[in-house]
Amino acid sequence: MIIDDTLCFQYRRHAVSISSASAFSGSRFTESRRYFLDEADRMAAAGWPRAAKAARLHLSSRIHAMTLVPSALKAGQRSGARILFTYAAGPARRS
Repeated sequence: MIIDDTLCFQYRRHAVSISSASAFSGSRFTESRRYFLDEADRMAAAGWPRAAKAARLHLSSRIHAMTLVPSALKAGQRSGARILFTYAAGPARRS
């Protein structure tokens, strides 16, 4: 990795993006869980147990989901809030 002051990438997200719109419904995190568990399988097969464990835990994604629960409730998305909470607090498993 190289640190450079030259701006070469800028991540921009807005409230009406597909990613943002699907956040409160929880569907984005269903896809995330599937991705992380697939990667955990690949890491385990490659003989990288610590990487596999990190992928199974996917803590940053789960913490992010938990931070969205209050906003989902405020937006009236009770079902989405339940999905987000289950994703954040529940064990990593295939759904």
